[in-house]
Amino acid sequence: LHELADLVEEVDPDLGLQIRGLSQLTTWYSASRYPDIGIDALPSIEDVRSALPKLRILHSRVQSLVPASK
Repeated sequence: LHELADLVEEVDPDLGLQIRGLSQLTTWYSASRYPDIGIDALPSIEDVRSALPKLRILHSRVQSLVPASK
């Protein structure tokens, strides 16, 4: 997500910052997808509760950028 945020910030700095604010999701994904690599970073329930509203806002923002279909 860091790399994605860097790319997006070049075009839309605010959107890039929103993505960067969710960068912990990369670690959560890696820890759950690859448990043998030794990352002990699974999110707590509170972590998830904190991230969900941010994800919803980001989703809405990205949806608003998609052109309406004809």
